[in-house]
Amino acid sequence: MPNGTRSRSAGVARMRSRAAEFAGKGMSRISATAVRDSFSDTLNRVAYKGERIVLERNGKAVAAMVSVEDLALLESLEDRLDVEAVLAARDEPGSIPYEEVRRKAGLA
Repeated sequence: MPNGTRSRSAGVARMRSRAAEFAGKGMSRISATAVRDSFSDTLNRVAYKGERIVLERNGKAVAAMVSVEDLALLESLEDRLDVEAVLAARDEPGSIPYEEVRRKAGLA
């Protein structure tokens, strides 16, 4: 497995582990129907109390509601993992320089 893939996989595994940790610590689980009936209250719990809420349909988690701050943190983590993967992939043997890819694609 190439280093970039290994690095990305390890990062994703860390994120999933962290998500599982949060899921086990007081993360509310609410049916989609219940959220529909009390959306404003549910949204306030997320926005003002920072509560993370897992939305379920037929007993299965289908989505989550998180605060804007949590979303920014998630995006920051994803960006960091992407940079790590790019740096690792750039150093792999057999890489094709960007200029060569552009030339072959007729973009240079």
